[in-house]
Amino acid sequence: MEPHSPLASMPRVLVTGAAGAVGPAVVRALVARGIGVRAFVRHDGDRRILPSVVEVRVGDLTDPAAVEAAVAGVDGVVHLAGLLHLVQAPADQADRYWTINVEVTRQLVAAALSHDIARFVLASTIAVYPAGAVRPVSEETPTAPTTPYGRTKRAAEDIVLGARGAEGSSPGTVLRFAAVYGPRVKGNYRRLVQALAAGRFVPIGRGDNHRSLIYVDDAADATVLALTHPAAGGRVFNVCDSESYAVRDIIQAICEALGRRPPRFAVPAAAARCGAALVEAAARVGGWHGPVDRQAVEKYLEHVVVGGRLIEQVLGFRTRTGLHEGWRETILAMRAAGELPLSQQRPVA
Repeated sequence: MEPHSPLASMPRVLVTGAAGAVGPAVVRALVARGIGVRAFVRHDGDRRILPSVVEVRVGDLTDPAAVEAAVAGVDGVVHLAGLLHLVQAPADQADRYWTINVEVTRQLVAAALSHDIARFVLASTIAVYPAGAVRPVSEETPTAPTTPYGRTKRAAEDIVLGARGAEGSSPGTVLRFAAVYGPRVKGNYRRLVQALAAGRFVPIGRGDNHRSLIYVDDAADATVLALTHPAAGGRVFNVCDSESYAVRDIIQAICEALGRRPPRFAVPAAAARCGAALVEAAARVGGWHGPVDRQAVEKYLEHVVVGGRLIEQVLGFRTRTGLHEGWRETILAMRAAGELPLSQQRPVA
């Protein structure tokens, strides 16, 4: 731990979302550094995936009394819990996004300030940036979120960065994570792994659009740095690998980890756009929801690239896990959990 860390005296830290996609790795990283952890989870069964030395609190973060009790007696907060991005989220989910991602954050920050916590770290997202930028965006790039998830995370950032301690200090730190992958990977990358494992994924286009990623253990390291480093207060940091990856290279790395050949054919981008438009038109006429639309095709083809130099320069953050190693660890863990077949039909040539 840094010699002048805000948590220098054997601290105890509250971790919300401790049983989520990133939470267990963050908890392990804190425990490994001798930091006491109070884990807030939604279900009692979640405690089985956390180290036995961790204090576990079961509850609902929308309950103000539960929030107050969880914050009492801790020195810092890592707020990972939130309602995650949903593809084509229903319009009636807007209020739920606001409640979970904004109001819960507001209550946690208020409780943290009342207990004079040293540091409050918010897990945010690169979805707050404009979509489709070919060149890496930095923390200085104006935000322009287009989804309920991105908009509510951006509102939560303002709450955290606007918090002030008793002496006017800024305890809040915001981490804008690139897509996090690892044993508990969720969302599009989980579906991609499962589709590739089943041999039923057909890429679109040449795969030369780039994506920023971060392996979960590296994301956990960045979180611990943000919590403990004296220069992190009041700052926003992108968290990603030092380089972005072409989509075709991501697919190649996953297939190598699966022991499968990469898909041999791809649908040309123009054909995919045309086909999606036809499906949309048929869906409108038939009153049903199609399996793919033009928006989904464009999301697949877009660049999602951020730069992570600031956290390297200010906090000394360095990633430890390369793309191929990260996906090997991810696939091994998913197989051990029974989420993927133990062996594949088509070995890599």
